[in-house]
Amino acid sequence: MQKLRIYFLNIFNSYSGYFKEGAWVIFGQILSFLASLYGVKILTRKMLPEEYGILSLSLTYVALLSQVLFAPLSAGSTRFYIIAKEKNELSKYARTLKFFITVFSLISLIVTVVIGFLLFFTSKSNLNYILAFALVFSIISGINLIFTSIQIAARQRSLVAILQGVDSWSRYLIAIFTIFLFGAFTTSVISGYLVSSFLLFFIQFYFLKNIISFSGEKRDKDWENKIWDYIWPFISWGLFTWAQISSDKWSLAFFSTSKNVGLYTALYQIGYFPISVITGFGIQLLTPIFFQRAGDGFDVEKNKVVNTMASKINTIGLIITAATFLLSLLFHKQLFGLFFHNNDYIEISYLLPWLILSGGIFACAQALSLEMMSKMQTSNLAVIKITTALVGIFMNIVFAYLFQIKGVVFSSLFFSILYFFWIRHKIKISKLK
Repeated sequence: MQKLRIYFLNIFNSYSGYFKEGAWVIFGQILSFLASLYGVKILTRKMLPEEYGILSLSLTYVALLSQVLFAPLSAGSTRFYIIAKEKNELSKYARTLKFFITVFSLISLIVTVVIGFLLFFTSKSNLNYILAFALVFSIISGINLIFTSIQIAARQRSLVAILQGVDSWSRYLIAIFTIFLFGAFTTSVISGYLVSSFLLFFIQFYFLKNIISFSGEKRDKDWENKIWDYIWPFISWGLFTWAQISSDKWSLAFFSTSKNVGLYTALYQIGYFPISVITGFGIQLLTPIFFQRAGDGFDVEKNKVVNTMASKINTIGLIITAATFLLSLLFHKQLFGLFFHNNDYIEISYLLPWLILSGGIFACAQALSLEMMSKMQTSNLAVIKITTALVGIFMNIVFAYLFQIKGVVFSSLFFSILYFFWIRHKIKISKLK
Protein backbone atom coordinates (compact mmCIF):
# COMPACT_ATOMS: atom_id res chain seq x y z
CA MET A 1 0.00 0.00 0.00
CA GLN A 2 2.87 2.33 0.85
CA LYS A 3 4.54 1.60 -2.50
CA LEU A 4 1.29 2.36 -4.32
CA ARG A 5 0.96 5.64 -2.43
CA ILE A 6 4.54 6.61 -3.32
CA TYR A 7 3.91 5.65 -6.97
CA PHE A 8 0.89 7.94 -7.31
CA LEU A 9 2.64 10.68 -5.37
CA ASN A 10 5.55 10.58 -7.81
CA ILE A 11 3.14 10.80 -10.74
CA PHE A 12 1.43 13.80 -9.15
CA ASN A 13 4.76 15.53 -8.50
CA SER A 14 5.94 14.84 -12.06
CA TYR A 15 2.80 16.23 -13.63
CA SER A 16 1.76 18.76 -10.97
CA GLY A 17 2.41 21.63 -13.38
CA TYR A 18 0.11 20.08 -15.96
CA PHE A 19 -2.57 19.44 -13.31
CA LYS A 20 -2.46 23.10 -12.31
CA GLU A 21 -2.67 24.25 -15.92
CA GLY A 22 -5.45 21.77 -16.57
CA ALA A 23 -7.42 23.09 -13.61
CA TRP A 24 -7.28 26.63 -14.99
CA VAL A 25 -8.30 25.44 -18.46
CA ILE A 26 -11.25 23.55 -16.98
CA PHE A 27 -12.21 26.63 -14.97
CA GLY A 28 -12.20 28.81 -18.09
CA GLN A 29 -14.11 26.26 -20.14
CA ILE A 30 -16.75 25.86 -17.42
CA LEU A 31 -17.25 29.63 -17.26
CA SER A 32 -17.65 29.80 -21.05
CA PHE A 33 -19.88 26.72 -21.08
CA LEU A 34 -22.24 28.08 -18.42
CA ALA A 35 -22.34 31.47 -20.15
CA SER A 36 -23.26 29.89 -23.49
CA LEU A 37 -26.07 27.87 -21.90
CA TYR A 38 -27.33 30.96 -20.08
CA GLY A 39 -27.14 32.97 -23.28
CA VAL A 40 -29.15 30.41 -25.25
CA LYS A 41 -31.77 30.28 -22.53
CA ILE A 42 -32.17 34.06 -22.27
CA LEU A 43 -31.95 34.90 -25.99
CA THR A 44 -34.46 32.22 -26.99
CA ARG A 45 -36.85 33.63 -24.39
CA LYS A 46 -36.43 37.20 -25.62
CA MET A 47 -36.30 36.47 -29.37
CA LEU A 48 -38.79 34.66 -31.57
CA PRO A 49 -37.38 31.64 -33.47
CA GLU A 50 -37.56 33.67 -36.71
CA GLU A 51 -35.42 36.52 -35.34
CA TYR A 52 -33.08 34.07 -33.64
CA GLY A 53 -32.62 32.43 -37.05
CA ILE A 54 -31.72 35.80 -38.63
CA LEU A 55 -29.14 36.36 -35.88
CA SER A 56 -27.64 32.95 -36.58
CA LEU A 57 -27.41 33.63 -40.31
CA SER A 58 -25.81 37.04 -39.64
CA LEU A 59 -23.12 35.47 -37.47
CA THR A 60 -22.14 33.19 -40.34
CA TYR A 61 -20.47 36.24 -41.92
CA VAL A 62 -18.45 36.77 -38.75
CA ALA A 63 -17.51 33.09 -38.95
CA LEU A 64 -16.41 33.57 -42.58
CA LEU A 65 -13.84 36.24 -41.77
CA SER A 66 -12.69 34.28 -38.74
CA GLN A 67 -12.28 30.94 -40.53
CA VAL A 68 -10.53 32.35 -43.58
CA LEU A 69 -8.34 35.06 -42.04
CA PHE A 70 -8.04 35.41 -38.27
CA ALA A 71 -8.25 31.78 -37.13
CA PRO A 72 -5.35 30.73 -39.42
CA LEU A 73 -3.23 33.59 -38.07
CA SER A 74 -4.23 32.55 -34.56
CA ALA A 75 -2.92 29.04 -35.27
CA GLY A 76 0.31 30.50 -36.59
CA SER A 77 0.74 32.76 -33.57
CA THR A 78 0.46 29.75 -31.25
CA ARG A 79 2.82 27.54 -33.24
CA PHE A 80 5.61 30.10 -33.66
CA TYR A 81 5.59 31.69 -30.20
CA ILE A 82 7.77 28.94 -28.72
CA ILE A 83 10.13 29.07 -31.70
CA ALA A 84 10.43 32.86 -31.46
CA LYS A 85 11.07 32.69 -27.73
CA GLU A 86 13.75 30.03 -28.09
CA LYS A 87 15.49 32.11 -30.78
CA ASN A 88 15.05 35.34 -28.80
CA GLU A 89 13.16 36.87 -31.73
CA LEU A 90 9.85 37.79 -30.09
CA SER A 91 10.04 41.36 -31.42
CA LYS A 92 10.26 40.09 -35.02
CA TYR A 93 7.44 37.64 -34.31
CA ALA A 94 5.23 40.42 -32.90
CA ARG A 95 5.87 42.81 -35.78
CA THR A 96 5.01 40.03 -38.25
CA LEU A 97 1.70 39.38 -36.49
CA LYS A 98 0.98 43.11 -36.55
CA PHE A 99 1.61 43.16 -40.31
CA PHE A 100 -0.75 40.24 -40.96
CA ILE A 101 -3.45 41.67 -38.67
CA THR A 102 -3.36 44.94 -40.63
CA VAL A 103 -3.54 43.19 -44.01
CA PHE A 104 -6.34 40.84 -42.94
CA SER A 105 -8.36 43.73 -41.46
CA LEU A 106 -8.10 45.63 -44.76
CA ILE A 107 -9.19 42.53 -46.68
CA SER A 108 -12.19 42.20 -44.33
CA LEU A 109 -13.13 45.82 -44.98
CA ILE A 110 -12.86 45.44 -48.77
CA VAL A 111 -14.98 42.27 -48.80
CA THR A 112 -17.62 43.89 -46.62
CA VAL A 113 -17.80 47.02 -48.79
CA VAL A 114 -18.26 44.86 -51.92
CA ILE A 115 -21.04 42.82 -50.29
CA GLY A 116 -22.68 45.99 -48.94
CA PHE A 117 -22.55 47.57 -52.40
CA LEU A 118 -24.28 44.51 -53.89
CA LEU A 119 -26.94 44.54 -51.15
CA PHE A 120 -27.61 48.23 -51.80
CA PHE A 121 -29.03 47.37 -55.22
CA THR A 122 -31.22 44.54 -53.92
CA SER A 123 -34.26 44.28 -51.70
CA LYS A 124 -31.90 43.33 -48.84
CA SER A 125 -30.25 46.76 -48.46
CA ASN A 126 -31.55 46.93 -44.86
CA LEU A 127 -29.03 44.18 -44.02
CA ASN A 128 -26.16 46.66 -44.47
CA TYR A 129 -26.63 47.81 -40.87
CA ILE A 130 -26.12 44.24 -39.66
CA LEU A 131 -23.19 43.85 -42.06
CA ALA A 132 -21.44 46.93 -40.66
CA PHE A 133 -21.79 45.69 -37.08
CA ALA A 134 -20.59 42.23 -38.16
CA LEU A 135 -17.47 43.68 -39.83
CA VAL A 136 -16.24 45.54 -36.75
CA PHE A 137 -17.16 42.62 -34.50
CA SER A 138 -15.24 40.24 -36.78
CA ILE A 139 -12.05 42.31 -36.74
CA ILE A 140 -12.01 42.97 -33.00
CA SER A 141 -12.93 39.41 -32.04
CA GLY A 142 -10.33 38.14 -34.56
CA ILE A 143 -7.60 40.23 -32.92
CA ASN A 144 -8.77 38.99 -29.52
CA LEU A 145 -8.44 35.43 -30.78
CA ILE A 146 -4.82 36.07 -31.78
CA PHE A 147 -4.07 37.69 -28.41
CA THR A 148 -5.57 34.68 -26.65
CA SER A 149 -3.47 32.31 -28.77
CA ILE A 150 -0.29 34.13 -27.73
CA GLN A 151 -1.30 33.92 -24.06
CA ILE A 152 -2.08 30.21 -24.45
CA ALA A 153 1.30 29.62 -26.10
CA ALA A 154 2.93 31.49 -23.21
CA ARG A 155 0.94 29.15 -20.93
CA GLN A 156 -0.72 31.95 -18.99
CA ARG A 157 -3.56 29.63 -18.09
CA SER A 158 -5.07 31.61 -15.22
CA LEU A 159 -5.27 34.82 -17.25
CA VAL A 160 -6.79 33.08 -20.28
CA ALA A 161 -9.36 31.30 -18.12
CA ILE A 162 -10.47 34.48 -16.37
CA LEU A 163 -10.64 36.49 -19.60
CA GLN A 164 -12.61 33.71 -21.32
CA GLY A 165 -15.14 33.87 -18.52
CA VAL A 166 -15.32 37.67 -18.63
CA ASP A 167 -15.82 37.67 -22.40
CA SER A 168 -18.45 34.92 -22.42
CA TRP A 169 -20.58 36.38 -19.64
CA SER A 170 -20.21 40.04 -20.62
CA ARG A 171 -21.20 39.22 -24.20
CA TYR A 172 -24.62 37.89 -23.20
CA LEU A 173 -25.22 40.29 -20.32
CA ILE A 174 -24.51 43.33 -22.49
CA ALA A 175 -26.64 41.84 -25.28
CA ILE A 176 -29.54 41.51 -22.85
CA PHE A 177 -29.07 45.17 -21.90
CA THR A 178 -29.07 46.29 -25.54
CA ILE A 179 -32.21 44.21 -26.16
CA PHE A 180 -33.83 46.05 -23.24
CA LEU A 181 -32.84 49.40 -24.81
CA PHE A 182 -33.54 48.74 -28.50
CA GLY A 183 -35.71 45.63 -28.70
CA ALA A 184 -35.17 41.94 -29.44
CA PHE A 185 -33.53 42.42 -32.84
CA THR A 186 -30.38 41.05 -34.46
CA THR A 187 -28.68 44.47 -34.49
CA SER A 188 -29.29 44.83 -30.75
CA VAL A 189 -27.59 41.51 -29.97
CA ILE A 190 -24.61 42.05 -32.29
CA SER A 191 -24.04 45.56 -30.90
CA GLY A 192 -23.93 44.00 -27.42
CA TYR A 193 -21.41 41.43 -28.64
CA LEU A 194 -19.34 44.25 -30.15
CA VAL A 195 -19.17 46.24 -26.91
CA SER A 196 -18.05 43.09 -25.07
CA SER A 197 -15.32 42.45 -27.67
CA PHE A 198 -13.94 45.98 -27.30
CA LEU A 199 -13.85 45.49 -23.53
CA LEU A 200 -11.89 42.26 -23.92
CA PHE A 201 -9.55 43.87 -26.47
CA PHE A 202 -8.38 46.60 -24.08
CA ILE A 203 -7.98 44.18 -21.17
CA GLN A 204 -5.98 41.68 -23.24
CA PHE A 205 -3.78 44.36 -24.78
CA TYR A 206 -2.90 45.64 -21.30
CA PHE A 207 -1.72 42.21 -20.14
CA LEU A 208 -0.09 41.29 -23.45
CA LYS A 209 2.41 44.13 -23.06
CA ASN A 210 4.08 42.03 -20.36
CA ILE A 211 4.85 39.30 -22.94
CA ILE A 212 5.63 41.04 -26.22
CA SER A 213 5.59 44.48 -27.77
CA PHE A 214 3.94 45.29 -31.09
CA SER A 215 5.80 48.58 -31.45
CA GLY A 216 8.11 49.14 -34.39
CA GLU A 217 7.42 49.35 -38.10
CA LYS A 218 10.34 47.41 -39.62
CA ARG A 219 9.14 44.25 -41.37
CA ASP A 220 11.00 40.96 -41.34
CA LYS A 221 10.54 39.08 -44.62
CA ASP A 222 11.97 35.84 -43.24
CA TRP A 223 9.42 35.71 -40.42
CA GLU A 224 6.60 36.72 -42.74
CA ASN A 225 7.50 33.87 -45.09
CA LYS A 226 7.76 31.30 -42.27
CA ILE A 227 4.40 32.18 -40.76
CA TRP A 228 2.76 32.44 -44.19
CA ASP A 229 4.08 29.01 -45.21
CA TYR A 230 2.49 27.58 -42.08
CA ILE A 231 -0.88 29.36 -42.21
CA TRP A 232 -1.70 29.32 -45.93
CA PRO A 233 -3.11 25.76 -45.75
CA PHE A 234 -5.40 26.96 -42.93
CA ILE A 235 -6.55 29.79 -45.19
CA SER A 236 -7.02 27.45 -48.14
CA TRP A 237 -9.34 25.18 -46.20
CA GLY A 238 -10.87 28.01 -44.16
CA LEU A 239 -13.31 29.03 -46.90
CA PHE A 240 -14.41 25.43 -47.38
CA THR A 241 -14.80 24.67 -43.67
CA TRP A 242 -16.76 27.91 -43.23
CA ALA A 243 -19.04 26.91 -46.11
CA GLN A 244 -19.52 23.51 -44.48
CA ILE A 245 -20.38 24.83 -41.00
CA SER A 246 -22.66 27.55 -42.46
CA SER A 247 -24.33 25.53 -45.21
CA ASP A 248 -26.59 23.74 -42.72
CA LYS A 249 -28.22 27.02 -41.68
CA TRP A 250 -28.31 28.52 -45.17
CA SER A 251 -29.69 25.29 -46.66
CA LEU A 252 -32.47 25.33 -44.08
CA ALA A 253 -33.13 29.00 -44.82
CA PHE A 254 -33.36 28.27 -48.56
CA PHE A 255 -35.43 25.07 -48.43
CA SER A 256 -37.37 25.85 -45.26
CA THR A 257 -37.93 28.93 -43.05
CA SER A 258 -35.93 31.22 -40.77
CA LYS A 259 -37.96 29.71 -37.93
CA ASN A 260 -36.42 26.31 -38.61
CA VAL A 261 -32.99 27.97 -38.74
CA GLY A 262 -33.64 29.38 -35.26
CA LEU A 263 -34.80 26.00 -33.94
CA TYR A 264 -31.77 24.23 -35.38
CA THR A 265 -29.41 26.90 -34.02
CA ALA A 266 -30.82 26.44 -30.51
CA LEU A 267 -30.42 22.67 -30.85
CA TYR A 268 -26.85 23.11 -32.12
CA GLN A 269 -25.89 25.40 -29.24
CA ILE A 270 -26.89 23.00 -26.48
CA GLY A 271 -25.96 19.83 -28.39
CA TYR A 272 -22.93 20.27 -30.61
CA PHE A 273 -21.26 23.15 -28.81
CA PRO A 274 -21.11 21.79 -25.21
CA ILE A 275 -19.51 18.46 -26.14
CA SER A 276 -17.02 20.36 -28.28
CA VAL A 277 -16.16 22.50 -25.24
CA ILE A 278 -15.75 19.46 -22.99
CA THR A 279 -13.40 17.63 -25.33
CA GLY A 280 -11.92 20.88 -26.63
CA PHE A 281 -10.56 21.67 -23.19
CA GLY A 282 -7.98 18.96 -23.79
CA ILE A 283 -6.99 20.60 -27.07
CA GLN A 284 -6.48 23.98 -25.41
CA LEU A 285 -4.45 22.38 -22.65
CA LEU A 286 -2.29 20.27 -24.94
CA THR A 287 -1.69 22.60 -27.89
CA PRO A 288 1.24 24.55 -26.40
CA ILE A 289 2.54 21.37 -24.75
CA PHE A 290 2.44 19.52 -28.10
CA PHE A 291 4.27 22.31 -29.89
CA GLN A 292 6.84 22.63 -27.12
CA ARG A 293 7.49 18.88 -27.15
CA ALA A 294 7.62 18.74 -30.96
CA GLY A 295 10.05 21.66 -31.34
CA ASP A 296 10.50 22.31 -35.05
CA GLY A 297 8.56 19.14 -35.87
CA PHE A 298 11.41 17.16 -37.46
CA ASP A 299 12.89 15.25 -34.49
CA VAL A 300 11.84 11.56 -34.65
CA GLU A 301 12.03 10.93 -30.90
CA LYS A 302 10.08 14.07 -30.05
CA ASN A 303 7.42 13.10 -32.58
CA LYS A 304 6.98 9.74 -30.87
CA VAL A 305 6.15 11.53 -27.62
CA VAL A 306 3.60 13.68 -29.46
CA ASN A 307 2.07 10.54 -31.04
CA THR A 308 1.53 8.99 -27.62
CA MET A 309 -0.02 12.15 -26.18
CA ALA A 310 -2.40 12.52 -29.15
CA SER A 311 -3.51 8.89 -28.86
CA LYS A 312 -4.31 9.25 -25.15
CA ILE A 313 -6.31 12.47 -25.50
CA ASN A 314 -8.23 10.94 -28.41
CA THR A 315 -9.19 7.90 -26.33
CA ILE A 316 -10.39 10.07 -23.46
CA GLY A 317 -12.39 12.24 -25.86
CA LEU A 318 -14.16 9.23 -27.38
CA ILE A 319 -15.07 7.89 -23.93
CA ILE A 320 -16.54 11.26 -22.89
CA THR A 321 -18.45 11.47 -26.17
CA ALA A 322 -19.95 7.98 -25.79
CA ALA A 323 -21.00 8.61 -22.18
CA THR A 324 -22.61 11.96 -23.00
CA PHE A 325 -24.41 10.47 -26.00
CA LEU A 326 -25.94 7.69 -23.87
CA LEU A 327 -27.03 10.11 -21.14
CA SER A 328 -28.67 12.42 -23.66
CA LEU A 329 -30.58 9.50 -25.19
CA LEU A 330 -32.21 8.96 -21.82
CA PHE A 331 -32.74 12.55 -20.71
CA HIS A 332 -33.02 14.74 -23.84
CA LYS A 333 -36.51 16.02 -22.96
CA GLN A 334 -35.44 16.97 -19.45
CA LEU A 335 -32.35 18.76 -20.80
CA PHE A 336 -34.42 20.78 -23.25
CA GLY A 337 -36.91 21.62 -20.49
CA LEU A 338 -34.12 23.33 -18.55
CA PHE A 339 -33.54 25.86 -21.33
CA PHE A 340 -36.65 26.20 -23.45
CA HIS A 341 -40.27 26.84 -22.62
CA ASN A 342 -41.44 27.26 -26.20
CA ASN A 343 -42.99 23.97 -27.43
CA ASP A 344 -41.48 24.54 -30.88
CA TYR A 345 -38.03 24.04 -29.36
CA ILE A 346 -38.95 21.09 -27.15
CA GLU A 347 -40.43 19.11 -30.05
CA ILE A 348 -36.98 18.63 -31.63
CA SER A 349 -35.25 17.42 -28.44
CA TYR A 350 -35.01 13.86 -29.79
CA LEU A 351 -32.29 15.07 -32.19
CA LEU A 352 -30.06 16.27 -29.32
CA PRO A 353 -28.12 12.98 -28.74
CA TRP A 354 -27.14 12.72 -32.41
CA LEU A 355 -25.83 16.27 -32.54
CA ILE A 356 -23.88 15.61 -29.33
CA LEU A 357 -22.36 12.51 -30.94
CA SER A 358 -21.43 14.55 -34.02
CA GLY A 359 -19.79 17.29 -31.95
CA GLY A 360 -17.81 14.81 -29.90
CA ILE A 361 -16.45 12.88 -32.87
CA PHE A 362 -15.48 16.11 -34.61
CA ALA A 363 -13.68 17.37 -31.48
CA CYS A 364 -11.73 14.10 -31.27
CA ALA A 365 -10.69 14.52 -34.90
CA GLN A 366 -9.50 18.04 -34.09
CA ALA A 367 -7.40 16.61 -31.26
CA LEU A 368 -5.82 14.16 -33.71
CA SER A 369 -5.11 16.99 -36.14
CA LEU A 370 -2.84 18.53 -33.48
CA GLU A 371 -0.42 15.71 -34.15
CA MET A 372 -0.21 16.67 -37.82
CA MET A 373 0.17 20.37 -37.02
CA SER A 374 2.96 19.63 -34.55
CA LYS A 375 4.86 17.89 -37.35
CA MET A 376 4.27 20.85 -39.71
CA GLN A 377 2.04 18.65 -41.92
CA THR A 378 -0.57 21.36 -42.50
CA SER A 379 -0.56 20.88 -46.29
CA ASN A 380 -1.62 17.22 -45.84
CA LEU A 381 -4.29 18.31 -43.40
CA ALA A 382 -5.58 20.83 -45.97
CA VAL A 383 -6.48 18.03 -48.42
CA ILE A 384 -8.55 16.26 -45.77
CA LYS A 385 -10.30 19.40 -44.58
CA ILE A 386 -11.17 20.70 -48.05
CA THR A 387 -12.44 17.36 -49.35
CA THR A 388 -14.55 16.53 -46.29
CA ALA A 389 -15.92 20.09 -46.27
CA LEU A 390 -17.08 19.74 -49.87
CA VAL A 391 -18.75 16.43 -49.01
CA GLY A 392 -20.34 18.06 -45.96
CA ILE A 393 -21.70 20.98 -48.01
CA PHE A 394 -23.24 18.59 -50.53
CA MET A 395 -24.84 16.49 -47.79
CA ASN A 396 -26.22 19.56 -45.99
CA ILE A 397 -27.91 20.80 -49.15
CA VAL A 398 -29.39 17.42 -50.12
CA PHE A 399 -30.43 16.41 -46.60
CA ALA A 400 -31.93 19.82 -45.83
CA TYR A 401 -34.00 19.57 -49.00
CA LEU A 402 -35.19 16.03 -48.22
CA PHE A 403 -35.52 16.01 -44.41
CA GLN A 404 -35.09 19.63 -43.20
CA ILE A 405 -33.84 19.88 -39.55
CA LYS A 406 -33.49 16.12 -39.11
CA GLY A 407 -31.52 15.99 -42.35
CA VAL A 408 -28.85 18.55 -41.39
CA VAL A 409 -28.37 16.87 -38.00
CA PHE A 410 -27.53 13.51 -39.57
CA SER A 411 -25.52 15.22 -42.30
CA SER A 412 -23.39 16.71 -39.52
CA LEU A 413 -22.90 13.25 -37.99
CA PHE A 414 -21.81 11.67 -41.29
CA PHE A 415 -19.39 14.53 -41.92
CA SER A 416 -17.79 14.17 -38.45
CA ILE A 417 -17.35 10.40 -38.89
CA LEU A 418 -15.72 10.84 -42.32
CA TYR A 419 -13.40 13.59 -41.02
CA PHE A 420 -12.35 11.56 -37.97
CA PHE A 421 -11.51 8.31 -39.78
CA TRP A 422 -9.67 10.05 -42.63
CA ILE A 423 -7.36 11.91 -40.22
CA ARG A 424 -6.81 8.73 -38.22
CA HIS A 425 -5.96 6.82 -41.40
CA LYS A 426 -3.54 9.54 -42.55
CA ILE A 427 -1.70 9.50 -39.21
CA LYS A 428 -1.33 5.70 -39.32
CA ILE A 429 0.17 5.88 -42.81
CA SER A 430 2.65 8.60 -41.76
CA LYS A 431 3.83 6.45 -38.84
CA LEU A 432 4.60 3.54 -41.17
CA LYS A 433 6.92 5.65 -43.34
